Amino acid sequence: MTPFAGEAITGPAFTKSRYHYVNEQEPTTLWYHDHALGITRLNVLMGLAGFYIIRDPHNHLERESSQLTQGN
Repeated sequence: MTPFAGEAITGPAFTKSRYHYVNEQEPTTLWYHDHALGITRLNVLMGLAGFYIIRDPHNHLERESSQLTQGN
């Protein structure tokens, strides 16, 4: 088994930390960050935040045949 980025296989009780979340909302761009009491602003300032993009599988602009450039 190959570990995911940031993980190390340690001991016989190792379990993987990759999770799957069902997205049942409209396509959107969300952002997430830590809500530690009193230091949320510091964590966000230090870059402990990220994007979570929910795409529409039926959007014709995201297909490979689209005229728009494709990012990685």
